[in-house]
Amino acid sequence: MMVTFLGRLGYAIVLVCLIISFATATAKDKDDDDNVAITTNQADLPRSATSQSSYPPPGTPEYPGLCPYRGHIGYYQCKEVTAIDHGKSVTGCPGKQLYLSGGNCYSCPDGYKRANITRKMAGDPKACTKRGWGKDPKPATYVREATIGCADGQFEYKGNCKTCPAHTRREHFAMFDSGKCKVDKEYRCNAGLTLHKSAPKNKFDHFKNWIGLKYKKYCGEPFNLNTYSLEVMASEANKKLAEAIIRFGVKMAKDDPETKDKVARFKQAVKDHELRTAYDILQSFDEFIYLQDAASEGQQFAVSVGVGLDGSAGIGYSYEIGLAYEFGSRQLKWYQTHGLSKGISFSYDGSIGVGVWGGSFTTGYSQGYIASVDSYGFGVWSDYYTPKRADGLNQPHFIGLSGTFGGGAGVEIGEYNEVFTKVEDI
Repeated sequence: MMVTFLGRLGYAIVLVCLIISFATATAKDKDDDDNVAITTNQADLPRSATSQSSYPPPGTPEYPGLCPYRGHIGYYQCKEVTAIDHGKSVTGCPGKQLYLSGGNCYSCPDGYKRANITRKMAGDPKACTKRGWGKDPKPATYVREATIGCADGQFEYKGNCKTCPAHTRREHFAMFDSGKCKVDKEYRCNAGLTLHKSAPKNKFDHFKNWIGLKYKKYCGEPFNLNTYSLEVMASEANKKLAEAIIRFGVKMAKDDPETKDKVARFKQAVKDHELRTAYDILQSFDEFIYLQDAASEGQQFAVSVGVGLDGSAGIGYSYEIGLAYEFGSRQLKWYQTHGLSKGISFSYDGSIGVGVWGGSFTTGYSQGYIASVDSYGFGVWSDYYTPKRADGLNQPHFIGLSGTFGGGAGVEIGEYNEVFTKVEDI
């Protein structure tokens, strides 16, 4: 069983690297001049990575942006602009010496005026009469069709005629004009910048972000999360952390009576919020001590171990509860996570989640790429684009690695995941 398990988990980790490598190679083919070097030392691990994509798209002239206070680095995207105003909407024949008759505009010779407002001017030899006391009638000259509302290419909004600037389109709400123009996606950031996801503010935002409705909010330097994840996994320190996670996970999944008893008691202690009891059980595993030592040496700040239930049919939802131990504060914390995945998987109650984290274990959201086979998987996690970050680097930062060990079926191949973690100090 252990050989089979190692094979499956190893395959999952290979899948992560292969999928990310494929994405990187595909992007590299698009632009060979934007290669990203792969680091092999944790100290050299970049806090941000350059995307392989280009902006503006090939063949598009440089465009400075449409919004004066949006579209810059660290600012919200320029999603809409006010339509250009062309004055009041006019029906008839605006202009000097033009007369409306039968839906058309006519003019009279110099020194003449319309003879009678009730008479049709078309074809009438007496349509115009001399100004002053003289009669001397003359026919009118056809000029053009009468204006009805706004000119071609314009639309009416609250009595005024409007047009949309280049790279925008007229915005409607329930068939009514808003007076605004929606900016095309490729022009919502200034030239050279791309759109980025922002951290959700609540669970509804979390769901919208995952399905794409609240997708890419801030403007920033190009960034490729796949490429960055590959760089993270390429570091020697993280390879050691991954090996420690796997070693402990393999032990927890072992089918011998002693291990099964310890795991069962650990799960019950977590469910009962008895974290000290649960932690003492973990410390009885030599593999857990090895994991803590590896995490500490790798300058990580916390280790988490949880139990969960997830299920999906094309789209996955996962729920996990567990404990986290912070090295600095020596504090035990109880947590629960709600995860959304676009992979296909189903696993029953009993899976074990193991993670190592580079910062304080607190309530918040995270995003990552996961590969798994039969619920044995591996993930690389980061935070979100954060404007005006203290270190001056707005791009997502690596925050941790995780492994999943449990029964089930299905495959996730380099799928995007988002997780909300709620932490309680006990």
